Amino acid sequence: MDRGSLNTPPHLLFLLLITLFTSPTALATEQLQQQADSYLRQQIKPLLTPADRYTIEINSVDSRLNIAPCAAPIAFDHPHPIAPGSYTLKASCSGPKRWSIYLSGTIEIYRPIVVSRLAIGRDTPLSSDMLALDERPISRLQGGYYTRTGALTGFITRRTVAAGQPLRASMLSPPLLVREGDKVTIQAQSQGLTVEAAGEALEDGRLDEQINVRNIRSERIIRARVTGLGQVSPP
Repeated sequence: MDRGSLNTPPHLLFLLLITLFTSPTALATEQLQQQADSYLRQQIKPLLTPADRYTIEINSVDSRLNIAPCAAPIAFDHPHPIAPGSYTLKASCSGPKRWSIYLSGTIEIYRPIVVSRLAIGRDTPLSSDMLALDERPISRLQGGYYTRTGALTGFITRRTVAAGQPLRASMLSPPLLVREGDKVTIQAQSQGLTVEAAGEALEDGRLDEQINVRNIRSERIIRARVTGLGQVSPP
């Protein structure tokens, strides 16, 4: 009996057995999968927020491909930026046996986004109790999404919103900052100075919209841009 084998640590014996009974192609495939997973994790790291979780799926390599273990780290390249959804990744080995292969799969980032807590009718001003955060896969959110419920307070729905539906910009109108008949402050810049005058809004207005305003002192009607709550300025 070989006494040396009795002193071999068990974990080394296990690795030796794995090497003896695993084909080079299987070892190369495992190496490829591990390095590809590590590479993809690094690529999506800048896209993540602290509240996110993510999954990475790499489709199985065709067993008919005869690839050998790579002595150097495998190089990866991709024609498009790695982002949530489907991806294609080119993997290349420089030796001892050169090869290249294309990998494909999907990446998903799950993020808490703003959804309706209940069904909301058209032309309804939103309040915080109507909204909630719910984790959703962002690759499926066409048209954008919101991540803070407070950012939508006062926005007005343009159409009916179903319970649990993600809120998008196209579904909402910004809140009214000025209403017809409101007293407003007209702010004008002149030679580095700010001149203010009292006015009356003749139309409803949202941020950056232009409305007609009457200067209360001069009775002159001007066109002014809404710049804030109860504030306008000449364009």
